[in-house]
Amino acid sequence: QLTGRYARVRFSQGRYADAIRWARRAIDEAERCSDREALARALEFLDVALVATGDTGGDAPAARALEIYEQLGDWLGQGHAHNDLGIRAFYQGRWLDAYTHYDASRAAFERAGALWDAAMEHANIAELLLHWDRSDEAEPLLLQAMRTWTAAGARPELAFGQEMLGQVAM
Repeated sequence: QLTGRYARVRFSQGRYADAIRWARRAIDEAERCSDREALARALEFLDVALVATGDTGGDAPAARALEIYEQLGDWLGQGHAHNDLGIRAFYQGRWLDAYTHYDASRAAFERAGALWDAAMEHANIAELLLHWDRSDEAEPLLLQAMRTWTAAGARPELAFGQEMLGQVAM
């Protein structure tokens, strides 16, 4: 678990190649000690780091993480894995797949009681709807996300939401 956390630290420092190396090491360690939760988190994070470096080809480690989270009954983990798979699909231009994963992520986060994360999925879905010129469907999702972000005083997210609401208005 500590190795996986260190991979996240390296990622947050902008050291993506190093983060990928540490995430792979965390996967190996989790497999050796049969820690399925740590394995799922390391796989999920490896996927995030790979996508951040533009590597969206090949198998998605988050798909394996999702299977583990489902076996564990971990709704929060399922939400994160679906989100990661949605991001990967988005950057591959598979927008319908991205929508499916974002919606599954939203449902998992809501089931876990993670309203902040669910609000992010509302925004992700709204962003896709805007790409499809379906602003009438995007607006209520954005307004719902904005209520959560306003209550939390989340300025960067509010700016993101305002930008997309501007697109709706256009």
